[in-house]
Amino acid sequence: MAKFHRAFGVYGILIMQQQLVVVKKKDGPYKYRYDLPGEA
Repeated sequence: MAKFHRAFGVYGILIMQQQLVVVKKKDGPYKYRYDLPGEA
């Protein structure tokens, strides 16, 4: 049986000083990856 990760959240695009703001995940299935700021 296949295993899937499902998540529901709200994300936004934030640009400061003409640069896209991202966060680096510290844990979970996307650990060490960059993501948009938001609440999941």
